Amino acid sequence: MKLYGSLASPYVARVVLTAKLKGIDIALERPAGGLKSPEFLAMNPLGKMPTLEHEGRHLFESTVICEYLDEVFPAHALMPVDAWSRARVRLLVRLLDLYLGAESGVLIRNMDPTTRDAAAVDAARAKIGDYLRIMDGLLVPGAFAAGLAPTLADCTLLPSFLLMRRFTFPAFGIDDPLATQPNLKAWFEHLQADARFAAFIAEYEVALEGLLAWIAAGRPGA
Repeated sequence: MKLYGSLASPYVARVVLTAKLKGIDIALERPAGGLKSPEFLAMNPLGKMPTLEHEGRHLFESTVICEYLDEVFPAHALMPVDAWSRARVRLLVRLLDLYLGAESGVLIRNMDPTTRDAAAVDAARAKIGDYLRIMDGLLVPGAFAAGLAPTLADCTLLPSFLLMRRFTFPAFGIDDPLATQPNLKAWFEHLQADARFAAFIAEYEVALEGLLAWIAAGRPGA
């Protein structure tokens, strides 16, 4: 089994974390020839990371991949048994992907001050504040994101929050969401105290440092 992509991508990282929590051996590789090469586009016509290769077939979109792995390898399930709790997991994932993550993407696209759309940045900052408060209200205080056991919600939220607080938010003077939202803060502290997540956090932060160094060097090879 292979996963094509770079760990610094939070979308790739959520799949990697899912595999680690489930005890699945998955090899992470960068696409030969790049994301837009004919070979990679044959596997993933969107030309994006990540792409999973399993039993000669290819699957893309990180949320779909995570759910696939959880269903194909049922040990250490990362979706709750009851329908309400499963819905809460999916709600947190969608809130991150469709709302908070989308507005963070606006900031990333406006990193260059010389080409920055100030109105778009201001609108994104306001929406980010709203979405952080909504997400904070949905978390289960003092536990994992959706309850007393790890779920795909934790796998989805953690890499994105690590990226936002280390790279995206500081560039625009946005407060650390883990400091200003009590349930998010308690959630992150809970994960830090869990050896499985702490090991992943350390690994992912190394990948982020590599990404920041690459950006600082002018994105060589891009």
